[in-house]
This record gives sequence, structure tokens and C-alpha cells, in this order.
Amino acid sequence: MRSSQIVLTAALTVGAACVLGSTASVAQAAEPAAAPQLAAAGTCSFSASLTGLAGVKLLAGGPAVTATVTFTNRSATAVPKVDEVLEFYYESAHSYTYPDTTNLAVEMRTPSGWTPLSYTDRRLLIRSNVTLAAGQQDTVQLRVRATQFNATWSEIASALVGTGLPVPSASGEPTAPPSTGTVCGGADQADYAVSDQTFFIPGSATTKPSASASASPSKSASSSPSPSSASSSPAPSASPTGPALANTGGGSNTGTIAGAAGALVVAGAAAVVATRRRKAAHN
Repeated sequence: MRSSQIVLTAALTVGAACVLGSTASVAQAAEPAAAPQLAAAGTCSFSASLTGLAGVKLLAGGPAVTATVTFTNRSATAVPKVDEVLEFYYESAHSYTYPDTTNLAVEMRTPSGWTPLSYTDRRLLIRSNVTLAAGQQDTVQLRVRATQFNATWSEIASALVGTGLPVPSASGEPTAPPSTGTVCGGADQADYAVSDQTFFIPGSATTKPSASASASPSKSASSSPSPSSASSSPAPSASPTGPALANTGGGSNTGTIAGAAGALVVAGAAAVVATRRRKAAHN
């Protein structure tokens, strides 16, 4: 009998323990799982550096500007499935930013020359789904030019490298561009770095000046008569119209004629005197 009581007591004890254990496991499963904490910036795998665009003014249709972007895997291990991308955002008059895929054209320098980059999901793919070795650094030269002017206030260029990169929104709603820094950890285990710069498209290189400004000073000056042409015009005649009158003034030979006439007068007077003397002597 005593042994039966001992066995019964042991069974009750084990059963109670099992019930308590089940209750504890149920209570533990009901608690929400703690969200993963973002890793410190120093533990992220990548860094990005974009230079050459800060404060630049690009005229639509004008020359391109050269920029440089450097992507680095600063971790001690190789990282697969890495994307290297470039995104543009324009700021509207209301300070809202939207993905920009129409105002800019970008070329990348390759061993064969400058190669145009095309947009995929509203961003330019420099390299996609590649493996970056530990410590590997990719430096890419870019040539950026503005293709059209839409009266934007400013443009923001963001260079991203890593895994789990966010994709710009296609809904037409304002989208905040990724800011310079690093992101790693989280529920999706993203690991990427961002470098951004702000520049401007103030106008178009082919914008025509206004009509008043386009008038050429030389053209307006040439429309008025020059001093030489004014002086070459004949002056109006002061004499009335009609038949020509006799010329009664003296000419250039007036002195010669007067001298000859005087000589004839003297000779005539001398002849008269001589004739009178002859008559007197005869009488």
C-alpha cells in the first residue's frame, strides 16, 4: 500500500510538472518577438562616396559635368548579390521630391569609351548582382548632362551600394531620397551605404533672349544715316527755277582786257596829239 502511494505521488508530481511546463511554453509563445536592432554604423559592410556634383549648375542642352563615385566593401568577407546604383530626385516648388528619370542623361566610362546608362525601376544600374571581395573598391567615372529644363528648384543625386537597396516609389507620391550614411540590420537584413549631392538646373542653354534684348545695337545704328552719307546729299538750290540769266559778273580775264583797253586809249590819245602838231606846223 505504501509503495502504491509513493508511485501515485510521483505520477502526480510528474504530471503537474508537465502541465506547468506546457503553460509556460504557451505563455512564452504568446509574447511578441523583439524586433531586430539596427547594427552600429561601424559594423555595416559598405561605404559610398559621390563627388563632382555638389552645387553644380547644369544648363539643359549644355555641356556635361564629370562626377566620380567610389563603392567599397570594407568588411573582412566577400559579399554576394551586391548592387551599385545611381538615383536622381528633383525638388518641386513645394519642396517635395520625386524620382527623376527624364531631366538627366548619364554615361559611364568603360574600357571601350563612354557608355550610356539606362533606367531600371527609376534608377541607373552601374553594376548589378555582383560579388565584392573583402576590401574591394570600385571607382567609376560618370558624365552627367541635363537634357531638358522643367523649372525644378534642385536635383539630388544619390549613389547606393550594397544588398537590400530600397526601390524608388512609382506611385507619383513625394518620395524622400536616401540620405548619406549607412543602413544595416533590420527585419530584411539590408546592408547598404548612400552618398548624395545636390545640384541645380537653372535653365536651358538654348533659351532665346527677349525681343527687346535680341535687337542688335549695330543694326539699329546702321538704320540711321551716317555723317558721310548725310553730307553727300545735295543741298537744295537757292535760285528759283526758270531760264538761265546772263552772266554780268567779272571773269578771270577781266584784268587782261582792262589793260589792253587802257593801252589802246593811250595810243589813240598819242595819235591825236601827233596829228594836231603836224597841222600846226603846216600852217
